[in-house]
Amino acid sequence: MNFSKSEKYLDFLTLGTASWGQKISKNNAHRILALFYENGYRCVDTATNYPIDKNPENFGMTLNWLTEFRTDFPELKIYVKAGAATNFGDSDTLLNSSYLDLLFHKLSSELGVNFAGIGIHWDNLGQGEDRSEVIEFLTNLSSQGLLIGLSGVQSLENYAATNESRTLPWNFQINLSPLIETTGINQKLRIRGLFPNAKIYGYNLLGGSKSTDKWLASERKAKLSAHFDIAASGTMISLLEAIISRSSSQKIDGILIGPTTIEQTQQWCSAIEKCNHG
Repeated sequence: MNFSKSEKYLDFLTLGTASWGQKISKNNAHRILALFYENGYRCVDTATNYPIDKNPENFGMTLNWLTEFRTDFPELKIYVKAGAATNFGDSDTLLNSSYLDLLFHKLSSELGVNFAGIGIHWDNLGQGEDRSEVIEFLTNLSSQGLLIGLSGVQSLENYAATNESRTLPWNFQINLSPLIETTGINQKLRIRGLFPNAKIYGYNLLGGSKSTDKWLASERKAKLSAHFDIAASGTMISLLEAIISRSSSQKIDGILIGPTTIEQTQQWCSAIEKCNHG
C-alpha cells in the first residue's frame, strides 16, 4: 500500500474527539492533538454535542476546547457534525436551515480559517420526509468549498431526493469494525449506489459490532489479532497496519481514529508510516 503525500497529510487519517471530556482530560486532549499535528495530520472530526456524557452542562465542551486549541495549530481543519439536540445519546434532533445557518455563522466566527465544514449528525426521520431546506443549505455550503456530510442518518433516501443532491460530494462515516465485515461492506455499497461522488470514512476500527462495545485492551487486541490471523503476541503497530491495509483494500477514503492516550496516537501514526513505506 502506498499513500500519496496529500492523502497521508490531508485526507486519510482523521482524529476523532468523541472521547474528549469523558476518557480524555483537556490537557491530554491538547497533547494528543499536538502529536497528531506534529506527525503531519490536519483533519479533526467533532460534533456540537460532544461529549455525549448525559451532563447538559458539558454540551459543546469538546468544540469549545478545539476553538481554544486551534490557535496553536494554524493549519488544522475542523469538521463539525450537527443535529443532535442533546448530549444524552437520545433521538432528539434539531435539524432545520435556520439552526444550521446560525451554527454556520458561529463556527465561521469562532473557528476562522480552521473551519472545514458541517455534517448532519443523527437524523432519525423515516423515509419520505422532506429534507429540501437542509439539502439546500448544505448545497450552498459545498459551493463555498466547505465539507458536507451525513452520519447516523436513518433514511439516506431523504437526502437523495434529487439528481443534484445525489451528486453532491458528501462525506459519510460508517462503522467499519473488522468484526462486522458484511454490514460495513453492504452499507458502503448502498452509499456508493445513492451518492456516486461521496467519500467514505470508517470508524470503530478497533471495536466490536457497535462503537459502544466495551472491552479490556488485552481482550480487544486478542479478538482482532485472531480475526486477522496474526500472532496475539505481536505489536499493536502490526495490528494497526493490518487494519489500515484492510481499510485500503475496501476502497474507502479514510479512517477516523479515536486514541485516548499519547501512546495510542503515536501507534496509529507509526502504523501509517510503515504502510506508506511498505
